Amino acid sequence: MTHRPRAALATCSILAIAAVASACSGSDTAAEPDAPETVVVGMSWPYEPWQVGDGSGTKEGVEPEILAAIGEKQNLEFELQNVDFSGIITGTQSGKYDLAVSALGIYGDRLNALNFVPDARTGYTSLVNAEDEGKYSSLQDLCGVSAAILNGTRNQSDVEVANGTAEPDSTQQSFAGVCADNPIQAEFYNDQAGQDLAFQTGKAEVEMLTLQVAQQKAADSDGKYAVAEPYAEVLFGMGVAKNNTELSDKLIAGMKEIIADGTYEEILTKYGLDSSSAVTESEVTLVTE
Repeated sequence: MTHRPRAALATCSILAIAAVASACSGSDTAAEPDAPETVVVGMSWPYEPWQVGDGSGTKEGVEPEILAAIGEKQNLEFELQNVDFSGIITGTQSGKYDLAVSALGIYGDRLNALNFVPDARTGYTSLVNAEDEGKYSSLQDLCGVSAAILNGTRNQSDVEVANGTAEPDSTQQSFAGVCADNPIQAEFYNDQAGQDLAFQTGKAEVEMLTLQVAQQKAADSDGKYAVAEPYAEVLFGMGVAKNNTELSDKLIAGMKEIIADGTYEEILTKYGLDSSSAVTESEVTLVTE
């Protein structure tokens, strides 16, 4: 994060007359406001409604607009970089990015790498063919089913725990090993386009997604797809390096300001989301573990 202050300086002269120093005087020049701090953000497109479009040109979506609103409140300028989702956490941890923002669920190993400031909430679910609506309401229902999953997501972690190939965290105990004898047939993808294609072409029976993303895809499918019952809920958050308390404090203050003045609600409404996707002021705290 870089800071580039600008200020106009007033000049004065010192005149000596008969060995007596006189005070300097001159007209004061009003100081210009400080330039905003630049914050480099790792973000991955598309993931509608959180990141809308292809990430080129104007950056659209719920989270880009949340950042822009926070920037206005806290004098921050966010430089959004469209990067592979799988490298966002590690890139921020290593200092390549100042901030990780890309519909990131707050859980597990991510909290070993970064601290998080909540910015929304979601559920984890699957996009399914319309004829399969109501068929899947838990991870156990997916045992033996082929699933397209994005690398580095909570869905990936949950499937590995359900299949018995990974140790559960405190939020995964209820479904640990439920598919060990009949594993979910998971195929992992590094980008949204590859994951979408696998489901659309029938390579996968379900596409595991966050709730709002699945709802958007179902709405755009003209009735071809439906959304399964979410099997878990989680807060989304903005990830910050453990030692970057200055940025964390500004994000918390900015989030609380845009919630209080109604800007946050306006952003969610613009993208078709309601209060079920929102965090409250009291939930906007630094999550460290």
